Amino acid sequence: MKLIETVFSLVATASLTSTLILLLVLLVQKLLNKRLSPRIHYALWFLVLIRLLVPVVPESHISLFNLMPQVKQYDFAAYKKAILDALTFEHSVQQRPASENSEEVTPNPYHIKNQPAEQSLFIAKPLPPTKPSATEPAQTEKDGLRDALTIGSLVWLGGFVIMLGLYFLFVSLGFRRKARAYRLLDNPEVLTILEGCKEQLGIKKSIPIYVTNDLQSPCIYGLIKPRIFLPKDIVTIADRHQLTHILLHELTHYKRKDLWFNFLWTLCVLIHWFNPAVWIAMKKMKADQEVACDTRVLEALGERESESYGMTLLLLSRLLSQSYSPRIHLSHFYEQHSQIKRRIAMITKFKKGSYKLSAAAMTLFLSLSVVTMTNASGAGSTIAANVDSEGASSSKTKAGEEKTYPRVNFEPLQFDKLDQSIKDAAYKAIEKYGNGKTFKLEGAGEGKTEADNKIVRYYFTSKDREPIENYGYHQYPHEADVVIDANTNQMESIMLVFTPSEMTGAYAKYLQTAQEGVKQLYNKADVQFNEVGFVTTAAKKDEGIFAFYANKGQFVTVDAATNKVIDYAINYAAADVKSELISAAEQAVQQLPKSDHQPFTDALRTYSVDGKRDVWELKRIVPTEVTRGTAKKTVNLETARVTIGAKTGKIYDVSFFDPSYLNGQTANTENTLTDEQAAAIVKSAAQNLFGIDISGYTLDKYQTQYSFASKDKDKITAVISPDGKLELIRLESVFKPNESIIN
Repeated sequence: MKLIETVFSLVATASLTSTLILLLVLLVQKLLNKRLSPRIHYALWFLVLIRLLVPVVPESHISLFNLMPQVKQYDFAAYKKAILDALTFEHSVQQRPASENSEEVTPNPYHIKNQPAEQSLFIAKPLPPTKPSATEPAQTEKDGLRDALTIGSLVWLGGFVIMLGLYFLFVSLGFRRKARAYRLLDNPEVLTILEGCKEQLGIKKSIPIYVTNDLQSPCIYGLIKPRIFLPKDIVTIADRHQLTHILLHELTHYKRKDLWFNFLWTLCVLIHWFNPAVWIAMKKMKADQEVACDTRVLEALGERESESYGMTLLLLSRLLSQSYSPRIHLSHFYEQHSQIKRRIAMITKFKKGSYKLSAAAMTLFLSLSVVTMTNASGAGSTIAANVDSEGASSSKTKAGEEKTYPRVNFEPLQFDKLDQSIKDAAYKAIEKYGNGKTFKLEGAGEGKTEADNKIVRYYFTSKDREPIENYGYHQYPHEADVVIDANTNQMESIMLVFTPSEMTGAYAKYLQTAQEGVKQLYNKADVQFNEVGFVTTAAKKDEGIFAFYANKGQFVTVDAATNKVIDYAINYAAADVKSELISAAEQAVQQLPKSDHQPFTDALRTYSVDGKRDVWELKRIVPTEVTRGTAKKTVNLETARVTIGAKTGKIYDVSFFDPSYLNGQTANTENTLTDEQAAAIVKSAAQNLFGIDISGYTLDKYQTQYSFASKDKDKITAVISPDGKLELIRLESVFKPNESIIN
């Protein structure tokens, strides 16, 4: 239904704007009637046709629609941008992937801080402008508009289907059925005249002539295989000159592509069947088409033949009545008596060169094109987008600058006390994307704008997932996260977690793509996925991202729309990495205090198919004995990590962890550093590792994390241990949000 409503709103918008352009065309033709050539009269209808068929056009400050109340247009560019922005997916979320073996790796505890727990993947997205609450009068008015839009859409669709059926049944199929009984003309004299006319117009295509008793006027029919149809009486009565005039006229319609123009206008009439102005426009267009065709024929015949050509037209008007045959696709030599008078008047005044376009005529046409083929600057969304807040809102203001979306605060709610319709909307989204899996929602929250405390969205989650024994966190803290728009009860976004065995049916192909991608691109058939996350904000099932996770931080992401791999991270042995990269990474680690000279043991290659990211994440995993309570246990501890460009050798971040902190062997656990001391530590390392001087940068401190930023410059983030040792330093600005590779 949403699609039908959107299409109808586009049709209604196009119909309204085209009606205004139609009035302008009629006004110009009335005021400049004698000054405009027949060709320009006819060409002006092209402007109306374009707006009928193309409802989305560029904006301009010189548009005709700037002078009147804005006729709002559908902003496809903004809609597309909103969808792409919403589908932006951060591969690095709150925790590292769970390890298959709980004792396999213990991570560095001094990771860069993440968003607060309540700010999930979806909350961090830009928020569209707030809309009235469902309890306010504005919502009632909006519901009424939406109902009217739905009814109007169904009425339009029904009318279109009926019109289309009638056209094919009585016009197109009816004519073709009769045409089977028409006799192919084999008169040598007439065929000779036909070939002479084709040669005169430069037509090489074979166009046969058929003779019939059903038609009362000559015509040409057929877009791909054109055929000329002549009434039997015409062949008998008309002399050689008159046949030449008739055939030249029909062939000129073919030469000028009038048949295609008529087809497009027929399509417009079927689509805009509800608008009488479109029917009137087609009738007037046909009249101008015949006059323009006459002018082109006379241009080929010359002024001397104009009187004879006019006599042929008069002869037909006396002998024949109005054509009985269907007229939508046919181009007739003979028209109504009122139009015959106009054509005769043009013929009597014809001068050689009348068909050519003058500079003034071209200037007029181009000027009208500019002001009618563009929208008013700052035009908004369509009727559908205004009624249904599920449509995307443009992020640009009238002048083109970015809007600032209101900040949203998260507040927890009791799931059981929420309105059932809101919960039903969340479960409806799960049913659509869950692939048959059952998800139970237990947690809830609401998002309120910071400025006016208005509820704009609801959040739903399944229960928290249990941590892995001893150590370990799942890639996703919940199996299901759903965000519902508070105004429309429509899904904004959803995240669902599956096991590989649950990737069946329609989702099986994505698992196969991920498995084949690992095997083909890395020749690593031993990677076993243990968790799959699906994220989308679109209303269509084929839009979103599947993220397949394996142990040790390995993952493959697949685009649901194309079923193609987007990016991946696969583990290798450190020996697989180029020696010069290993050497550069070791030198970077040695810049940090308390570091040692132990070699790297693991390497994670992270690569995006679009080529924007290609890095090695080199790790040093060391078996270390740690004390937990009264027990001692040996775990594999990550003591160092370096992220380095696979092709550039550029260092992005460096970290080192002292295992003694796990066992309480440090003398001082309280952070007593002053900001000046921390800045001095980071300044030295940033200069040595990245060649960046952070003098004059602004410091943002969070516990043991220090961030140094300056406008339009790279950001440096560092973690300093309680006793003043630099544990991690990172060059942050080189990564986009969805390119983050370290927590």
